[in-house]
Amino acid sequence: MSSNRDLNKANNLASQEYWDNSYKAHQFGRIPKNDKIRVWIERYFQPVKDKTCFEIGCFPGNYLTVFGELGYQLNGIDITPRVVKDLPNWFAQQGFDIGTFKQADIFEFSAIDKFDVVCSFGFIEHFRNWKELIKIQASLVKKGGYIVIETPNFRGFVQYAIHYLLDRENLKRHYLPSMKPQKWKKLLDKMGFEIIYSNYFEEFDYWLDKAPENQRKKNLWKKLQYREARMKKWKPNSVLYSPYCGLIAKLK
Repeated sequence: MSSNRDLNKANNLASQEYWDNSYKAHQFGRIPKNDKIRVWIERYFQPVKDKTCFEIGCFPGNYLTVFGELGYQLNGIDITPRVVKDLPNWFAQQGFDIGTFKQADIFEFSAIDKFDVVCSFGFIEHFRNWKELIKIQASLVKKGGYIVIETPNFRGFVQYAIHYLLDRENLKRHYLPSMKPQKWKKLLDKMGFEIIYSNYFEEFDYWLDKAPENQRKKNLWKKLQYREARMKKWKPNSVLYSPYCGLIAKLK
């Protein structure tokens, strides 16, 4: 009989080895003021005192820095080893209020506390059982607190075509059916949340896990780069080509 850990591992499309190798030499830094996800966060969250924020899949803490700057105590969980020492040490150097950071599997995590904001950025889309993750995330929210979920949008026709043609290995690490904020909304509606934002957001943009190596892909990439300026003029917040999916909701 399979254990829960085996089942969760089977549902995970991105191996821990991939993440650990990616993060081994990571240099910490604050998110630029014009970063689109940062701007989205700051549109809905103001400076606070005595409030807590918890991120699921928190390493390397890019968007926790935004909540740190807003005055939240920072907490988080991740499996990668650097989460228990390197990340909180760097946060402390930035003058942020530090809570607890755990190296643990979120599916096996049991929290005593609940939090004012529980967030995940680019996390749930790596799991086939993403609905379970949203339920776990929602269970950690205090009454009157907020849940924040963000993923890339690789399932929109334009985004899917770009990643299929130029970034296919990275595409395989993402579960496209999870990238539907309206499904997140329906799930959280039933759990007593008031939906504040649920949509695809920003103008056209894209990123690749690594630059194409063979000549055919290089040629395709050059053609895309040539058209990119015009594509950025398309209307924002489209399922077809916007780079992000996002949801913010408040527990009633």
